[in-house]
Amino acid sequence: MSSLVKWIIGGIAVLVLLIVIIMISIPFFIDPNDYKDKITRNVQEQTGRELSIPGDIKLSVSPTLKAVFRLGSISLSSGRDFQDTEFFSSELVDINLALWPLISRKTLQIDNVTLKGVNVNLVRKSSGAANWQDFSGDRTKESAKQEAPPAGDEQPAAKPAKALPKIDIGGIEIADINVTYTDQKEGRTVKLSNFNLNVGHLVEGSPFPFDAGFSLSMDDGRQLLTAATDLKGSLTFDLDRLLFTIDQLKLNTDITGAPVPVKVIGLEMSAEADLGKSRINVSGLRMNIDDTTITGTASITDLQNPSYKAALHIDKLDLDRYKTAKEKPAAAPAEAPEAKPSASTAPAPQQKTTEEQPIIPVDLLRSLTFDAELTIDQLSAAKMAASNILVKAMGREGLVQLQPFSADLYQGTITVNGDIDARPDVPAMKLTPILQGVELGPMFMDMTGKEEIKGTADIKADITTRGLTRKELTRNSNGAMNLNLADGEIAKLKIIDTIRVAKQLYEGGSGALTGSSQQKVQSGRPTSFADLSASGVITNGVFNNDDLLAQSELMKVTGKGTVDFNTEQIDYLLTIYLARKLERDEEKDLVEMANTPIPYRVTGTFDKIEQSAALKEILKAGAVKFLSKELDKQLGGDDAEEGKEKDSSGSTEELINKGLKSLFGK
Repeated sequence: MSSLVKWIIGGIAVLVLLIVIIMISIPFFIDPNDYKDKITRNVQEQTGRELSIPGDIKLSVSPTLKAVFRLGSISLSSGRDFQDTEFFSSELVDINLALWPLISRKTLQIDNVTLKGVNVNLVRKSSGAANWQDFSGDRTKESAKQEAPPAGDEQPAAKPAKALPKIDIGGIEIADINVTYTDQKEGRTVKLSNFNLNVGHLVEGSPFPFDAGFSLSMDDGRQLLTAATDLKGSLTFDLDRLLFTIDQLKLNTDITGAPVPVKVIGLEMSAEADLGKSRINVSGLRMNIDDTTITGTASITDLQNPSYKAALHIDKLDLDRYKTAKEKPAAAPAEAPEAKPSASTAPAPQQKTTEEQPIIPVDLLRSLTFDAELTIDQLSAAKMAASNILVKAMGREGLVQLQPFSADLYQGTITVNGDIDARPDVPAMKLTPILQGVELGPMFMDMTGKEEIKGTADIKADITTRGLTRKELTRNSNGAMNLNLADGEIAKLKIIDTIRVAKQLYEGGSGALTGSSQQKVQSGRPTSFADLSASGVITNGVFNNDDLLAQSELMKVTGKGTVDFNTEQIDYLLTIYLARKLERDEEKDLVEMANTPIPYRVTGTFDKIEQSAALKEILKAGAVKFLSKELDKQLGGDDAEEGKEKDSSGSTEELINKGLKSLFGK
């Protein structure tokens, strides 16, 4: 028995010795440099590109079964149409591999991997041709075809996948990787420069550190944007389960060049990614971007036809922080005046038009299948503040449903339900926004720095529209809207002061506003209402309202008009009824017009409105009221018996109106 054991041990020893001898001897009998011509010829046949290997190929095995593979400088051309551009080049590839763990324990043990001096040049010409296309080379169609098996032949059973070897890498060093993308068609160049990566001891199932840095630049011919980025963190992976965990990821980016809203961006992240055969699940996501923390889960199923699902929570988000400020156009340099050409020879002035960009990504929506739920505790956007935001949305083949978007907004709430149908050439949209109890004063203060409108607003609308750009969506909007404003104030509406100044002008014999009178109106008191209501229909972006009603202790206002959202213009004809409460000292001069209908016109734009009282009508109404009262007294109209028939020629007021027509021309 002991002799048998000795024979077995001896046989194993001889076998191991034989393997060692073979591995050590291979480099002495085989020189990989002898195969350069064959390698380059195969690359030419398979890709149509010319491979150059001027550097040495080194392959050696040490007595401890450590294999060393080293490849010096190599380069790959870009093909016949890009003779002046090198597609790929590399200075050094170095791998130290331990063979015995791979043979005995199926463990891929590598001491280190080194990759240095890689340059990749991607070019797209004005014609649209790109140097990464057409790698087919001189392969014949026959060799490329895969013959289908004859009908009825049984297919061999799929072999079970072999278990991957365990991975153990002492370290990875990647240095000086550069990728340049030049788009001659769009006039844009993007460069990834000086990419460096260092990975520590990499063992499957254990966390290992990594540290990377690179620079990214984008140049569109008008402005240059450069970002220097540092990235570090820890990664754990399990290849059998296809499970990856990212922990303590930190990214810092310093941006220079073109005007950007944020010069420095800091990011920290941790997550676990489960990569299945046809799905990806991300759980335990936690991401810190500047002052914002994002947590949640995400998944992708059916990678061939992906379906996305995400549930994210954001504690606070300031979108204004990332908004690019619009640059003011530089003033044109003064030039000496030139002689004007004659009308017959003067060229027609060229109008410079800027095409509006679409705001609905039709192609993206048509390709997306998703379910998303997003909650945000605090949000700042367009200088407005909102809280407790909930967004639920789903998309299927171009049909996106928003059910709902809701938020707390300035002591009130906003809720929006709707959908976007991006399936037709011109997408259609339907929205039902509802605002309840929203305080407009603080909202306008945040947006514009002025409380242009105050009050508690309730607004409900039902709108349909279609288009790609903001102008198209505004122009094609149709629907209905109802508005109620409680305890409101409109800063630009100066009804009392406009009427007073108009009255003073006509009593003084002047029919036109002077500079001082205009200033008096503009600096006058805003108009306040206890309540204001309006409803109407929206037709092609124009709100038509016939039932405006507003009341306060000083007046009652009725009116009708339009608000054109296309041109941002207002046109309203109001009727003002001043109240008896005007008797207080500062309003005594207007008491005589109490309960007299005063026509009042409001026109202009959202930024600048113009307002005027119909002065002739004011004077006419006052005169009619005064004269009819006096005549009624003289004729005994006040003591007339009830039921007594009046003069067939009409009432006293009607007679006076007829008499005043010639005086006022109406």
